[in-house]
Amino acid sequence: AGQGSANHLALQFRNNLMETGKSPNTTNRRLASLRSMVKLARMLGMVTWTIDVGNVKVEPYRDTRRPGGTNVCRMINAARKGRNPKKARRDVAILRLLHDLALGRGEVVALDVADLELARDAIHVLGKGRTQKQVLTLPQQTTKAIMDWLEVRGDEAGPLFTSLDNSRKGQ
Repeated sequence: AGQGSANHLALQFRNNLMETGKSPNTTNRRLASLRSMVKLARMLGMVTWTIDVGNVKVEPYRDTRRPGGTNVCRMINAARKGRNPKKARRDVAILRLLHDLALGRGEVVALDVADLELARDAIHVLGKGRTQKQVLTLPQQTTKAIMDWLEVRGDEAGPLFTSLDNSRKGQ
């Protein structure tokens, strides 16, 4: 029926997806699939038109603001007061790395004991999107928190942070 009818149908499809409660990301993936299929049909000479219906605007759904120094201090104090002293030491070290070095969750869980150079107050971190580890200087309080954790964990090779859950020990 031509490009006009195809675009009209695609608009109805998009509106129907939104009205039935599909998320913008789901709607956009389905529209991308439809556009890709029409592009292939055009390449094969089956149609001479394209779908020009655009994506739905995606609203950000994450609050990426940092908690701030006061709230980080509260979290560290709460972690220290935990019932399990081993978990408290681990959690304080994790919080220090997250806040003091502005590391991401994935960067922290990827750390190994071999990445530490505590005598130099340094740590080797593989940053997001990087292929080589970067050497970062540890603040003294972060070094102390890591040393406190290592007293509990031990200094054998492997991941720096492990689960303390008995059913998943060492993971």
